[in-house]
Amino acid sequence: MVLARAGSISKTVMTEWTPEGQADQTPKSLGLRIIRSLRETFIVNEMRLLLVLERLGSILKRCRPKSFSPGPPAPLDLAFPWISITGKEMLTLGIYLGGIPVYNIYHLFSEIEGSMASNRDLTIDTLRGLAVFTMVAANMTPDVLIEPHPFWLRLYGSFAAPLFILLSGMMVAFTTQTREHRLRYFMFRGAIIITIGMAVDLIYLIYPFTSVDVLYLIGLSLPLVYLFLRLNTSSRWIMVCSIFLITPIIQKALGYTDFPTEISFWGEQTITAENQTNIFNHWVVDGWFPIFPWLGFSFLGANLAHLRCTYKPLATFGKKSILLIGMGILAFGSILWYLFPDSLLTRGGNSELFYPPTIGYIITAIGIMVILFSIVDWKPSLAIYKPLRTLGESSLFIYWLHLQLIGYAIAPVWSKKGLQTFSLIYIGLLGFLILVAYGLRVLKAKWKDRPLIFRILLGG
Repeated sequence: MVLARAGSISKTVMTEWTPEGQADQTPKSLGLRIIRSLRETFIVNEMRLLLVLERLGSILKRCRPKSFSPGPPAPLDLAFPWISITGKEMLTLGIYLGGIPVYNIYHLFSEIEGSMASNRDLTIDTLRGLAVFTMVAANMTPDVLIEPHPFWLRLYGSFAAPLFILLSGMMVAFTTQTREHRLRYFMFRGAIIITIGMAVDLIYLIYPFTSVDVLYLIGLSLPLVYLFLRLNTSSRWIMVCSIFLITPIIQKALGYTDFPTEISFWGEQTITAENQTNIFNHWVVDGWFPIFPWLGFSFLGANLAHLRCTYKPLATFGKKSILLIGMGILAFGSILWYLFPDSLLTRGGNSELFYPPTIGYIITAIGIMVILFSIVDWKPSLAIYKPLRTLGESSLFIYWLHLQLIGYAIAPVWSKKGLQTFSLIYIGLLGFLILVAYGLRVLKAKWKDRPLIFRILLGG
């Protein structure tokens, strides 16, 4: 390896990365200048760096909004702040003073390429994993925990579903912007998710399309969110608010059953309610996850994605102002929910606090989700988030798997147990699911050319 004097190389590189040295430059031209400055010291594969820079440019073009206008040339610090900071740190990472060898430039390029290969949103994966984490407890309670369920546990499982649905809407907005997917793609993806929802119904030996599992709602929402994004910003926010506000009116007009119709393969209803309504009613307002209000959470996710990515160059909600907004929404929603709680039904052992979903609950859920985004977005790469992030990377498969395990392995052996036994089973199941998720990560790393259907099932 070639040796470098302490002052010459560091001085040259640092000069290139000052705001004055960046003016009127593109990433490519800046890279060429650095190559020329380093040529006397390093043997640099120029084409390799140019390839990396070209990839960087294409990623930045995909991330910027469609209304983007280049305008006059600007310093690189202002146009792409993270390039300036990251590049400065990485280019000086291996420079040692006092005549010690300089870091291998090729290793530097490998790190750049490796970091660019991972284009997942860490916050989205973490929050999706958190939704799965709490949803497992909510789906275990009907069969494994004796009733009545503690109020804190009912509350604990009550915000997984809105978070899961909101994130699905966000992902439609993100992939529409960054990968330019069209309606046909989201119709196909939605059909796959609905098919998995049918498989969930078949696991429990009931006819599909009756009680509206959460996967039916998500599958239906994907193409609708794509069409929703064609509207202007004001119309989108009006539609979200309208869905939420009209929900109590529709509940009063059409009625809200104590338990949605589930017809077994033997032609009998699993549970019969005195105020039974029809299947159309379940899809509109009183199934497990009907269009009103749950489609509103998916549309809200698309709007938040627009705020988070399009208008925020750093694509983050990790700011004190966002946290305060979330806390204000949570406080208002909690007061409203406390004053007007409605019936807080337990449906066949399912004891989440959104049967039916009230305006107070909806606002409370929105406040909690904004707070969660603010907290995780602040430092999304924290090590404590890694297990959740791993769950979130394969959330659809993990969701399907945990229902299978509860229905066929856990409930037949441990039925209607006390809270202590329930907690131990919950922890054990979560540990197993996290191990499976890590295994899926390894599988996906090796199986890169997966068919689309497996990319949907296993995660990208």
